[in-house]
Amino acid sequence: MAHGPEQPELFGSAGAVATPQVVTRLSVLASGDISVFVGRRRVATLDPKAVHDLGLGVGSAWTPELEASIGLASETQRALSLSQRWLATRPRSVAEIQSRLASEGVSPGAADAALDSLVRAGLLDDVRLAGDLAAALATRGHAPEAIVVRLLARGLAAEIARDAADGVASPDPLRDARVLAASRLRSGGGSVESRARRAAAFLARRGFDAETVERAVHAALGDAGLRLEGSEF
Repeated sequence: MAHGPEQPELFGSAGAVATPQVVTRLSVLASGDISVFVGRRRVATLDPKAVHDLGLGVGSAWTPELEASIGLASETQRALSLSQRWLATRPRSVAEIQSRLASEGVSPGAADAALDSLVRAGLLDDVRLAGDLAAALATRGHAPEAIVVRLLARGLAAEIARDAADGVASPDPLRDARVLAASRLRSGGGSVESRARRAAAFLARRGFDAETVERAVHAALGDAGLRLEGSEF
């Protein structure tokens, strides 16, 4: 894993005559990372790709610009390592990773570079994540509106969330609501009215609109041979 520059004062204090500094040694570690030395001081430890991208070699001039570039490369590598660890536990959205990196103190520049790398590698894909989440929610009886709300809560863009929800929308939401209502009516005890209210609340939480909820609960009551004392529940 890369580490940042470890000798921030190689260029001396203000007003002093600076001695030209160069990279004097590149030492490969057992991990595969490479330690960069200026004189006898180890100034950074980077992964091989960063060393290549920066054009580092023995004799490279150690300038303030190079030091800043190494600092960004090191922080980007740290951001990648953190992100990969989080992604190993469950899929996440770009916004979720971005938020967690910020909470870890990663600079916006390093976070953006890490996120771009993860997106290019296919490890972060908001469209794929939205589709997978929407399909899973639909199988649990969530209507499109409830799916959109859930996806937005995961940091997914509104257009992506809506497209994913529409992609799994049922051709017959009333039928689906009716099946769910029948299941809820069979569970639990209490009066017909209380069971109907619980079924209606359940459907509402699943994102069905008020008209569909009412029609589905009344249909499910009729299917079960149950009657309400009034027309409402």
